[in-house]
Formats: sequence, C-alpha cells, structure tokens
Amino acid sequence: MIFDARVKTYDPDRMVLLPTFDMPQLKRQRCIRVYLPADYYSSTKRYPVIYMHDGQNVFEPNLCIAGMSWQAGEHLDHMQQQGKTDGIILVAIDNSPLKNGLGRSDEYSPWPFGGVIPDRL
Repeated sequence: MIFDARVKTYDPDRMVLLPTFDMPQLKRQRCIRVYLPADYYSSTKRYPVIYMHDGQNVFEPNLCIAGMSWQAGEHLDHMQQQGKTDGIILVAIDNSPLKNGLGRSDEYSPWPFGGVIPDRL
C-alpha cells in the first residue's frame, strides 16, 4: 500500500501526545507520541509495543525535515485491517535539536563527545 507521505491520514483520535515529557536525568524534555491500535479502547487484549526515535518524522509531514512523514500510523492501520497484526502500540520520541552541529552522540554514548574511548573496550 502506498500513502502520500505529505498528507496526514492516520486517525488523530488514537494519538496520545505528551508534549513535554520530562527526563530529569538528562536535564531535558521531549515530545512523545503514542499511536494506539484501532480497537484499543474496545478491547482488553494486550499489544506489542514498537519504540521509534526521531518521533517528529513518524507521523506528521509538517514536522519532518523533508516535509514527508514515515507514515507509521497509516502502515500500522493497514496491517491491522489486512489481518497481518492484531494491533501494535507505537511510541515515538522526538529527537533533540542539533547542538553546534554535533548531533546527539551525548544521548547514546556513555562518554563525552570527542572523548577517548576507554582502554577496556
């Protein structure tokens, strides 16, 4: 199935938005978007969860760098309609803005950016 990545076509009623999720250990906040399966509110079943980085690219074309989303909501809805899944919860956390062009290495590495990798590795 092909969707127009420039147009939002997922069901916004199933989107839970946490615009300022606090991460005190990292001294920062992020926006988190949670997309729920079509039958989430009418079912008691449990769902698998997928976590995605760069959450601003996952659903909203107007938030994406290239103006085209990854269409994750549309694809999950289509898979559930086709019976390829019983539903999946998708959690997408926004990335951080680039700092001095250094990207996000401080979020993924236990060492300071530009630091020396310890000998024990």
